[in-house]
Amino acid sequence: MIESKATLIDNFVRLATQYQKIQDPVTGIDLDDACVTLKRYVLSQEGNKELAQHIHELTRLIRSRDMDAYAALLEKINSGLKWP
Repeated sequence: MIESKATLIDNFVRLATQYQKIQDPVTGIDLDDACVTLKRYVLSQEGNKELAQHIHELTRLIRSRDMDAYAALLEKINSGLKWP
C-alpha cells in the first residue's frame, strides 16, 4: 500500500507521542516500523539525508530507552517534518 506524506507523518507523530508517554513494547515496535517507512519516504521523495539520519537515530533510542535523548531528537525531527 502506498501511503500519502500526510498519512506517514500523522502515523509517525501519533506513535512517537504515544511512546514518549508510555514506553510500551508494542508501541515501540509500531514506532520502529513507522520510522523505517518515513525514513524511506524522506530519502526517496524529499532527498533530506539529515532528517533521514535523525529518524534512523531515533530507532536506536527506542531500543535503548534513552528517553531524554529521545525527546530532544524527536523535537528536531518534528521541526524537520514541517515541510513547506
